[in-house]
Amino acid sequence: MITSWHNPPPPVKIQVSNTSSSAVDGVRARVERATTASRMQPNLIVLVCLLLPSLADGLVGFTQSSAVKGVLMCNDKPAKNVKVKLYDNDSGPDLDDLMDSGKTDADGRFSLAGHVDEFTTIDPKINVYHDCDDWLPCQRRISIYVPSKSVTKGSTPDKTYDAGVIQLAGKFSGETRDCLN
Repeated sequence: MITSWHNPPPPVKIQVSNTSSSAVDGVRARVERATTASRMQPNLIVLVCLLLPSLADGLVGFTQSSAVKGVLMCNDKPAKNVKVKLYDNDSGPDLDDLMDSGKTDADGRFSLAGHVDEFTTIDPKINVYHDCDDWLPCQRRISIYVPSKSVTKGSTPDKTYDAGVIQLAGKFSGETRDCLN
């Protein structure tokens, strides 16, 4: 029998004669429970499919962390209020995991730290979204990969990768544009 997810089966009508009302009520109750269960089964499957990734996220792998700091400059002046995000760079169909985000201060400084649960060693990177020497729509985005030696087991990083002073006025290999950061 093929069951549609959108159209539940019609209620079953039972015609019984010469039978006690308690027997009929018992049959009717069993049929109603079976019909209700068949209606709930697709909903239960959807619920399990939605919750499973969330539940498995904490069960698979182990907690790892990373921290990074640096200074952003635009034409030798501090690049203030520039958005910077720390990600675990994931390959394949899995989206990158956002670990932390923030903006540079008045002196162009930033400092980010975060953690994520992964089965393999995380690959931290920072994305910098800026408009230095740029008048086109959207922002320029550069990615800077953090060395694996800066990854720490646990939720608090033991060490901080210093990205140094980064001059944003130049062009970077792999630079893209991002309108939705």
